[in-house]
Amino acid sequence: ADYGESIQELQEVLACPTLMPDGTPLIDPGYYPDQAIYLDTESLRDIDPDMGRDEALGVLRDLIHQFPFEKPAHESVALSAIITPVVRSAISGPVPLVLFDASTPSSGKTFLADISAIIATGRVAPRQAQVDETEFEKRVTSILINGARTVLIDNVKRPIGGATMDALLTGDIWTARILGLSKMVKLRARATWMATGNNITIQGDLARRALRCYLRPNMERPEEARGFKYSDILSHVRENRSKYISAAISLVRAFIQSGSPDQGLPALGSFTSWSNTVRSALVWAGMPDPVTTQGELRSDNATATWGVVLDALTSVYNKQWFSARDVFDLCFRMVNEGNVNRDYVNILAASLEDVTTGGREPTARSLSLVFKEWLNRIVDGKRLIRLEGNERTKGYMFRVEGVDERE
Repeated sequence: ADYGESIQELQEVLACPTLMPDGTPLIDPGYYPDQAIYLDTESLRDIDPDMGRDEALGVLRDLIHQFPFEKPAHESVALSAIITPVVRSAISGPVPLVLFDASTPSSGKTFLADISAIIATGRVAPRQAQVDETEFEKRVTSILINGARTVLIDNVKRPIGGATMDALLTGDIWTARILGLSKMVKLRARATWMATGNNITIQGDLARRALRCYLRPNMERPEEARGFKYSDILSHVRENRSKYISAAISLVRAFIQSGSPDQGLPALGSFTSWSNTVRSALVWAGMPDPVTTQGELRSDNATATWGVVLDALTSVYNKQWFSARDVFDLCFRMVNEGNVNRDYVNILAASLEDVTTGGREPTARSLSLVFKEWLNRIVDGKRLIRLEGNERTKGYMFRVEGVDERE
């Protein structure tokens, strides 16, 4: 049948009012054809998009100020997690992953994730277990087909990251094959992704795609603590959604109406639009830059570990050429040591085990693949180079050089 113009485009169904890139609030329930958005907000009343900046920030901070944030920047990350899914329509492109991390179980990590989800959707965040790469790719497709606004990877136990997560957080279009069918689909990747865990470690390039909210309670059993202003905080959020939605919209809207003044913040790669709205609005309102928490993540990720590898290779081989087989024999078969300092060899072996993917014991081939993956990548002023046109029986020859050594 030819339905002509009777079928209208619908891209998103939202359970809370939102904000357009120009600062225009969408509040009343119904269909907005210019934005292809339907607001299912009949239960929300008294949305005020014109709170002053300080009032809006005060409302949001009052909700979470008693959580044991280790640093002020970690509170900024929690605020960004609340604001981002509410004003998502004002943001083009992807938004960062939020890691709710802690030194101790039952510190409030999941509460913070659920506060964000309830404000944006009226429901706690849908949980996902940490799974392997293949299964995660399948789950992402199912989640996006269902139009989730927030998603929580709960209770992370292993290093988090990988190719699927990197791709998911790099663009706002997800292309995948529907399970059981040969059909490929393109889906809008508009969810805010969160994860919880205790002393989370990351892998790959996730450090530049994530923010860290770290909780450090000064007690052994924080779940037994009392005295929070809102004893049943999730029920309180449900009953006062309109107030917190109003505050999130008002803070970003006030920033846009002020002309979006430049805050002098460093560029943030794929997250330019998010940085220019949520991040900049928080800094404009007097909060620390939430992106500074990425530095904490970098200290644990593969890039930092590779820097240790380069330092150890320099200490062991100086400016000599070596093959992956040479390194494997030295580190894992204890051969050809000569006068090499064994302490440096041990550091090199441990670091290579960390960067060899899959948690398997390194082999000469796996080291060769790692060397090729990191070839010419500058870390801490050094890089690994390869001697071209001189492959011998033990494979390509490599050497570490300073970035200014090659003319």
